[in-house]
Amino acid sequence: PTPPYWKTAREMLSNWRHHPPVIEQWSRVACALTSRLLRFTHGPSFPPFKVPDEDANLIPLEMDNDCVAQTWYRFLHMIGNPVDLSNPAIVSTTPKFQEQFLNSSGIPHEVVLHPCLKQLPQIFFRAMRGISCLVDAFLGISR
Repeated sequence: PTPPYWKTAREMLSNWRHHPPVIEQWSRVACALTSRLLRFTHGPSFPPFKVPDEDANLIPLEMDNDCVAQTWYRFLHMIGNPVDLSNPAIVSTTPKFQEQFLNSSGIPHEVVLHPCLKQLPQIFFRAMRGISCLVDAFLGISR
């Protein structure tokens, strides 16, 4: 994909990263890409990083190694700094969040009290769990 595509995708994902399904899908795709990446970067003697077939199928078989490597890197960085997911003040400052908040409430009140931000601890945990799986994969620890 072209750089503008990646920029748009990153902006869109950062606008929705406060929703659990977005982080779950990001984690699944990142793991599937990591599994493919490790096969050609570390060779057959490296312990395989197995992902469910359903997740592995998210990555097209015809995707070449260079594309897998670039996609892995760009996709990994799409959510931005995952630590930000633990901070409602940061997540709630995205322009789309502000726009959605103003359109839905009509009444000015504290944006950091928005109900979806109460899910951030669980979302942060899911993101860290996904990153932990990636670290285990690079260490050769099977799950």
